[in-house]
Amino acid sequence: MEDYVSRHHQDVLRKAEAGDADAQATLGSFFFNGVPEAGLEPYFELAARWLSKAAGAHHIQAQALLGVLYLRGNGVPQNERRAAKWLQQAADAGDAAAQSQYGALLYTGQGVDKDDARGVSYWQKAVAQDHLPAMVSLGVALHKGEGVKQNKTKALALMSAAARQGDEHAVMILAKWDLEAAAEAEKTKIEAAAEESRRRTDEFLFSTGVAGAAADKLRSLAPDHQARLRRRLVISVAAGASAADLEVMIMRADDHQYAAMASELAALDPSLRPVAKRLALTSAAVWSLSTLDSLQQEGLACRFAEPGLLADIVDLDDFIARAFATEKTFEILLRASVSFMEPDLVNYIQGLPFDLSRSCVKELRALDEQKQRGVADTLATVDLRDIDDPSAYVLECLDLSKRLDEDAAELAKKEAAAERAAAELLREEEDEAAAARAKRAKKKKAKKKRRGAATATAPDESKVEVAPAAEENKVEEEDQASLDLAQRLTLEDAPPPPPPPGKVLVDEILDDAAARAAALETSLTAHQAELKRLKAVLKERGVPDGYLCPISLEVMEDPVIAADGHSYERSDIEAWFNRGNDTSPKTGGALPHQFLTPNHNLRSAIQDFLAEVRQFADM
Repeated sequence: MEDYVSRHHQDVLRKAEAGDADAQATLGSFFFNGVPEAGLEPYFELAARWLSKAAGAHHIQAQALLGVLYLRGNGVPQNERRAAKWLQQAADAGDAAAQSQYGALLYTGQGVDKDDARGVSYWQKAVAQDHLPAMVSLGVALHKGEGVKQNKTKALALMSAAARQGDEHAVMILAKWDLEAAAEAEKTKIEAAAEESRRRTDEFLFSTGVAGAAADKLRSLAPDHQARLRRRLVISVAAGASAADLEVMIMRADDHQYAAMASELAALDPSLRPVAKRLALTSAAVWSLSTLDSLQQEGLACRFAEPGLLADIVDLDDFIARAFATEKTFEILLRASVSFMEPDLVNYIQGLPFDLSRSCVKELRALDEQKQRGVADTLATVDLRDIDDPSAYVLECLDLSKRLDEDAAELAKKEAAAERAAAELLREEEDEAAAARAKRAKKKKAKKKRRGAATATAPDESKVEVAPAAEENKVEEEDQASLDLAQRLTLEDAPPPPPPPGKVLVDEILDDAAARAAALETSLTAHQAELKRLKAVLKERGVPDGYLCPISLEVMEDPVIAADGHSYERSDIEAWFNRGNDTSPKTGGALPHQFLTPNHNLRSAIQDFLAEVRQFADM
């Protein structure tokens, strides 16, 4: 190394020996770093000798390098205090590398009293000169919040800047921070999930009344097991499980009786997986179902997907276990004794963004296949999302349909009775006409017989050839006149005969209708008079706009809600539809359907209002 310097840097060596501090620092730097391109290793002893001379002459770079030699113990005995002395002098003189090194000594307490804040201040000075190691050190301090207020955003910005400029240490630290951030996020997520699970468990226990050992066991489970068991119990609650039922299920639950995980559901046919997940089937139940062949699993998926099919089974795990303990496993699982729901209706209900109530689903299942298909087609035209209580709306529609069917059946019954009565009446009239024809035929035959006898005694046929016909007509006229006279005398003396049974039924129906019409007319007259009186009072007091039908502008008696969400008087809106309108009378927009739902709340409010008006009118 000395030979290399003497050959290639004679001028520098000569100036250094002459006491030139810059030359001494340059030589010290040569010996400190070595000459890698010439295969020469550092020569720290000579580096320390020349740097000491330059440092004594207050050469800043020499002081910084000499401090590093003392810090590392290269070429000189290791001495952290001397290292701190030389580094501080260079740092205070503005050398960025010395500022970074001395800041590190202050931050760690090497050779000086530990002082995080002063260490950070030296790093900040070095960073101002774009010193990469100082950026890394200051970034770490900001990230930890040691010696400076924690600021992870600034820390990330400094570390990223150093990494972009090629600092390998900064790249490694960024990777470490990413891993730590991911781990922290996962930890936070797990803690939040555990807290949420505890909260939901407490709410479940409170709402169901489960207490004692069962409640303690449920709370003691790991959050994942707790959530999986709770999902299964919620399904049982929906099926009507009591607190005692739930306590038995909790105490009996083991690792195989929690709701199955995704990895366990993978053993099922793809068609059955989402159904099993929705029903929170246990690991044991899923394993049993996985032993069925694909066609059976597909059939079971369609059947289990029917809303309300399993609504009365408190413990599905027990139901499936019992089914597999018999020879008719698949038949029992299908619940073959329970009627099937129309697929169109199943698809419609499954497509809803909310669940219909159990009572609503029960009513839908009770319909026959044709009506279920009709309900599915009708509801497909309705946007239930715009309705406050879809289940109540569907039930109202079903009730209305039921009443219409009953009215139609009653009307058909009356029409059939009237048709039977009319047929009976017509039959009796035909019988009477047939008897009259038979009687006249008998008389005509007797007359012909008498006429034949008279003809046999006549002296001259040529003189009386027209007489038989004239005589016959005369006899018939006399007989008919006698018969009519006898009937009139009989009818005058005898009481009128009872009408035929069919005619009695028709007359009773007509009389009953007439009586009801008269009663309705009387009631209507009185009602109209009352309305006239109330209208006068209402005109004086004023009526809230919401109580008036938008069509007639009259106070509503039977308010109903149309598809536009507005309320109308039933008779007015029905008349509107009967005139061929399919738009909203209020907004003019097209209506998706013409179903009408009774507005019971508004009707009650109007009735209360009218009661106050009547009380006011009677004062």
